[in-house]
Amino acid sequence: MLATGGASLQTFGARAHLGYDFHQQDRLITRSATLARFRTNRNAYAEAGADFNASHDTLSVGRTTATLAVAGERKVPNRAHFCSALVRQAISAQIASC
Repeated sequence: MLATGGASLQTFGARAHLGYDFHQQDRLITRSATLARFRTNRNAYAEAGADFNASHDTLSVGRTTATLAVAGERKVPNRAHFCSALVRQAISAQIASC
């Protein structure tokens, strides 16, 4: 025999994120906060028409998370620019010594 039944599942979620940057010379510090809320609802389920019918109760699960974060960055000098400046200085030094 074939069992028949019906079920439904709904999930809702929301997330808010707030952050700001703080610049100091060649450094960037980003502070942020995130708040998230998720809720899942599953209705009860029951099968009919078979020798062994499955069933389960209603289920509701919720989760709220809060996250605080700090991230840092530092600018790295352009290596090509840095190397070309050293080459220019070396050439200038050689010309001056001639």
